[in-house]
Amino acid sequence: MANAHSRGGGCRKGDGAQEENLFRRSDYFRSLDIGLDQWLPERSERFQCSSSGKLERLIDPATMYSMHEFGAIYTSGLTVFRRPEKTGYAFMEKPLEGVCSLAMAAYRDPKLEGNHLAPKYATGTGKKIEDVFAIAYHHKHDSLVLSALGCGAFKNPPAHVAQLFNSVIHQYAGFLDSKLPPSTGGTGSLAPLKATPDYNSQDIPKLEAYLANNLKPNEMEAIKAKTMEIAEASMNLHMNPCGIGFGKDKDLGTDKTVFSILGPHLGHYYGDVFIVFKREILHHPDANFTIQAATSFISGNAFTSRPWLGADPGVHEERVKLYNASKLNASIPGYDYTAALELIAFTSMGLKKK
Repeated sequence: MANAHSRGGGCRKGDGAQEENLFRRSDYFRSLDIGLDQWLPERSERFQCSSSGKLERLIDPATMYSMHEFGAIYTSGLTVFRRPEKTGYAFMEKPLEGVCSLAMAAYRDPKLEGNHLAPKYATGTGKKIEDVFAIAYHHKHDSLVLSALGCGAFKNPPAHVAQLFNSVIHQYAGFLDSKLPPSTGGTGSLAPLKATPDYNSQDIPKLEAYLANNLKPNEMEAIKAKTMEIAEASMNLHMNPCGIGFGKDKDLGTDKTVFSILGPHLGHYYGDVFIVFKREILHHPDANFTIQAATSFISGNAFTSRPWLGADPGVHEERVKLYNASKLNASIPGYDYTAALELIAFTSMGLKKK
């Protein structure tokens, strides 16, 4: 719940959305509002995450904005010391210290189809929510207080955003306890999120009742036992996502890509075939692919197999950078022609045919 271009949104001109409310009630401004640095005795340390996943000191804090479409700003060590607006922002008797905040910008006035986000914005919003959860999990948080992402001034449809939140919440079940802030009236932008039905409490009992009419009690117990085993095994895999066990996967980021799109890696070196029918998965911002294995860039073999990549830079960081630059995504027009040309060139060179 953030403005992609302005620190604190319209806090200085009196706007009253969610981000502005946080700015008025805490020392959040010390992290984001770099214009105040010259008057602060202690300045915030600011870092950026590189393409290889490493934290690097931010040389120019002004580059924090505008935020990347799927980027976020994680801030730790905040102190909330004022109460909500309805109390006149009265001081709290006991400030809440050590708060961490995640600023993620929603789409402003996105295209709608009825009461739903258009496919492009639905996919993008889902990715934004996934990134919020992934960052929180990366920083070892075990609980999240959610906001009505873009459902106020930015005019995102609350009911649809609630469904997207609900989908991601189930992905992180067992890892993060996700909660909504207390309702102030029950009719605001948070109401649809609170009203979103819980699949576990409604649909599962219905399915159990249906199956009970067609299966024996011992068969039902066997299904439940195996379901629990599968769920537990899946959670254990997610606890230590390391691709197929190569240390290079962490440098390349391939230890996370498979998990975010297709679920746990099966541990095969090669040979898994996926047929994707859902457009939101096919066009997912993380659903990238390369013609060659990522590890071939690290080893330098890619530059021998595909000489059109140019000379091998011979430096680990540059090889990783080139790997990331060579990724293709189905959401980009012309990706299929590029992939076809790569395959033709690669095959022709192997067969020594022009």
